[in-house]
Amino acid sequence: MTSNYLLLDQDYTVYNALAWGNCLGHFRRAFDSQSSISERVFHSAIALFETFPILSQSASLAEMAISHCFRPPLDDLLARHNAQMMESNAQIWSLPTQFYDLIFSLHRKIERQYRDLPWPSQMQKIVVLTEVNGGQGDVAAAAKAIALMQKICPTLTFDWVLFNSFFLPNKPKSYLNCDNPSNVHIRKCASEPPEKSPGDFLLTGPVSLGWDQGYCESLLQRRIAGPLFGFKEIGRSPCVPSDLQTMVQNASPKADSEIYQDLHSHLFPSQPRNCTGQLTGQLPMGLLPGSGVLLDRSRINAPKSQDYCCPSYLPKIQDAELRKDILEAMNVFDSKSEPDYNRHSFNSGYAHHSASWGKFIDCVAIHEKKKDVVIVINRGGEFTKEFQDRIFTPERLAFLKEKGYRSVKYKEKGHERTFFQPEEEEEEEGRHLTVITRPSFAPEDMKYMQLASERLLATGDNSAVESWCSRCILYLYEDVANDMLGAKHRFLQQQVDLAKTISPNLSQLLALFGGDRRLPNCSLNKPLRKEEMVEMERLLGDPNLSDATLQFCKHITANYSFDKVLEGALKRAAWHHLIPALAKVEADNLGEKFQSGLVTYLKKKPKPSIGTLAVPDISVLGAQV
Repeated sequence: MTSNYLLLDQDYTVYNALAWGNCLGHFRRAFDSQSSISERVFHSAIALFETFPILSQSASLAEMAISHCFRPPLDDLLARHNAQMMESNAQIWSLPTQFYDLIFSLHRKIERQYRDLPWPSQMQKIVVLTEVNGGQGDVAAAAKAIALMQKICPTLTFDWVLFNSFFLPNKPKSYLNCDNPSNVHIRKCASEPPEKSPGDFLLTGPVSLGWDQGYCESLLQRRIAGPLFGFKEIGRSPCVPSDLQTMVQNASPKADSEIYQDLHSHLFPSQPRNCTGQLTGQLPMGLLPGSGVLLDRSRINAPKSQDYCCPSYLPKIQDAELRKDILEAMNVFDSKSEPDYNRHSFNSGYAHHSASWGKFIDCVAIHEKKKDVVIVINRGGEFTKEFQDRIFTPERLAFLKEKGYRSVKYKEKGHERTFFQPEEEEEEEGRHLTVITRPSFAPEDMKYMQLASERLLATGDNSAVESWCSRCILYLYEDVANDMLGAKHRFLQQQVDLAKTISPNLSQLLALFGGDRRLPNCSLNKPLRKEEMVEMERLLGDPNLSDATLQFCKHITANYSFDKVLEGALKRAAWHHLIPALAKVEADNLGEKFQSGLVTYLKKKPKPSIGTLAVPDISVLGAQV
């Protein structure tokens, strides 16, 4: 047995084994078009077997034990992966990265010229295909894209198809925040479509599918008669035209202007396909010039008693037991009163690793100097005792006591434990710290907690963006590192680099907490070492940190909206499908100087400085389009 017949290492957990997670993993591998026939048959058989209760749990636990016998050591896997990536990058990134940065920026400028155009009346039936790979964040991002398209053209109807949505803790409809949700039909893949007529437009993302159109249509049970467009999760690389130099060399007898006409759609594609015809995400989100993130205006514009938090949102929490636990921890025992934020500090977070939960508790305990502290976090698939053992270690409890906390309590649904509490004579002197957990939260309750929080912990894409939109005085981010090809380390690095322009200490704090891989011996999803903890305390002691964090949040929401970027890209894809000649209009507007300069640049060996390529002014393109 080889690793092609196994799931990823991180998929083999006790929780996945008991909650049909292995079964889901094998179903996904069975539908992976990159796997061989024998691998897909094998995964299909295992998945079907693991659908049965009891048998599933027994087989999954056995599979987890067996996998360790066949899995190469992680260091070998990483070395092999890095070698493959270096070989692949040597072939794809055959030009300087500055060249691709220039092309990316110019691509976005071209798309920007389409923003003011109306949505084509011929394209009313939108099909949205969302693979639920990272969990709730993937669904939330797709829901925001649907809301944007509905805002662009209110008459659109949506057939929203979800792949791998079996274990979502909340219904997809709960993520929709659009003006007319009745125009959105939600279903699982391979189910009956709302109508048999072909879709006019297919939108994918944020997961880059890597499937051809025929396979997508088989999942959708519906043909797509129009264009296809995909956006990518934060941290992914943009589409890279990999064979530009070969194209130029093969076309060398032609004039430069003719060669460029052939290159234009390759450089600036309106539909996301790779060299084998598979659909790929074209436009990555991120804290990058020309890109952005899917902001939540309802959080940005939510009224607050303070600039970054408001206690009035806590009594609105829909989960009655969660609401009761939070309010009682803040000495509120009726339905009419609000917590006193002069005495209590409310904080919340969402993460995937126990090390992140523990570090967040440490950071909040250090950063808050005066008030009693309440922290609400998810605990993923960990059981109550397992969570307690991992988080409330003797070392952490001693640390909290040293920081002046005389009482530490843990609350879970139907369970409460006090780790230590003050003597009667110490009652007035010490502070109290309460940690409340749930396996997950409903989207609306997550929103209320973020708006009420002074400090926030985030992971992935969605919870990070929601934190910035909600604003806070301490923001921390977990690089989930869910696979060797993951992109969240690049997202973390984007945050670290942007924060550096506002506050070096904030930048260092994000890098240290998140485990920026550019740091020597970074603690990626591990408890901090003693010397790192000393540095963390120094950074948290910066009196300007809260203001810098608030400025960081506001800077992102003011300058990195993905809505306008995505709107231009979607409209360009639609109009290019209807009027293919628009590609020539774009090319002509770039001008002969740019066209010949780019072709000359690609012909030369070795490559001259990228500064020899001047970016043209295309402001008149919009009017011509």
